[in-house]
Amino acid sequence: MKLFKLTLLSALILGLAAGCISPELRTARIAMNERDYDRAMSSAKAELARMPGSAEPIYMIGHIYEIRSDWYQMVFWYDSCAKVSNQYRDKITDVRRRLMARYFKKATDVSTDSLVQIYGTAVWDTTLTFLDTAIVLDPNEIALYQQGATAAYFIRNFGRAIDLAEKAVSLEGADKPPDIGTREVLLISYQETKNLPKVKEWAKNLMRLADPDVDSTNANTYLRGLDALVSAQESEGLAEEAAATLREAMAKFPHRTDIKMNLAYMALRKKDYDGCKALYKEVIVQEPNNFDANLNLGTLLANEDKWKECVPFLLKALEQKPDNRIAITNLMAAYYNDGLDAKGLEMKKRLDALSDSPDAVKPEVKNPADDQKTGKDAEGSETKKPSKSKSGRK
Repeated sequence: MKLFKLTLLSALILGLAAGCISPELRTARIAMNERDYDRAMSSAKAELARMPGSAEPIYMIGHIYEIRSDWYQMVFWYDSCAKVSNQYRDKITDVRRRLMARYFKKATDVSTDSLVQIYGTAVWDTTLTFLDTAIVLDPNEIALYQQGATAAYFIRNFGRAIDLAEKAVSLEGADKPPDIGTREVLLISYQETKNLPKVKEWAKNLMRLADPDVDSTNANTYLRGLDALVSAQESEGLAEEAAATLREAMAKFPHRTDIKMNLAYMALRKKDYDGCKALYKEVIVQEPNNFDANLNLGTLLANEDKWKECVPFLLKALEQKPDNRIAITNLMAAYYNDGLDAKGLEMKKRLDALSDSPDAVKPEVKNPADDQKTGKDAEGSETKKPSKSKSGRK
């Protein structure tokens, strides 16, 4: 008898539990099983209107949007579900991470495609579109913003590049160390938008992080920051501040010839020829066979008609690169102007031989200012060089 009563009681409890499910929710569940998502959606919303704090219909609506690949709506409803209950937290987290990884991979595949050089802007547009979707799915993944900033930079959308890079920086922490590449994107983007206060801010930030003494590969990055900072200071009319910045860099890294070479270019840009020559001489003391320093110093001295002084440096440059037309041309001028006609003729023959060679390109007469704009030497490398050579220049 007691067993019968217990069984009856259990049946009544189960019946009451089943009766607690509303018709709207029951219909929504059935429709989901039948993949009738329109009916499931309307029934779930009806249940939500009846029970505003119920997690199941909210999750159900989010899941329908997931099935339909409407990621913005999916994220909205999944976020809403997480606010009222932890019941579906693991499922939601798994879905969002999986989808984010899918779109991140798509973005990476597109941006590293071997055809990127052909398709150019279109490729980076597509990359950014995929990354935008991935960011919606996981707004706290720093790599998405870093790559997105790069993509925006390549399509010259500097405002967007700044927004994405700033967000990436804000997500850095103890487990995510400062990223130099992100800061380079910020610096260049602010330069392009002519925001001088921000240029100075991020140039200093970059210089602090890219210490060449800590990692020699950082030298170019440090110099990029230094050049940007000095240029911004000069643009604001802060000549003394710019000069102090250069002096500070020299004092901090007196042993780095790469920094001195770039400081020499900055001095040249300001038409500080004496300062430029002094820097080249310091480099030569440290590196007697430095081709660029010898050639540039020799050319500057030739510009000033200091024929005897320029010869040793030009000869040293010619030792490194015997076919360098700039060194040969300036030596020819130096010898002729110094009355050494035989040596001048020898240089002329060397130059003629290079010009007559079927593999050689004859030197053009160029406006020296054109070379200064390019920042490239006679071999095409990105070294800085003096301007206004009379008979040829780097």
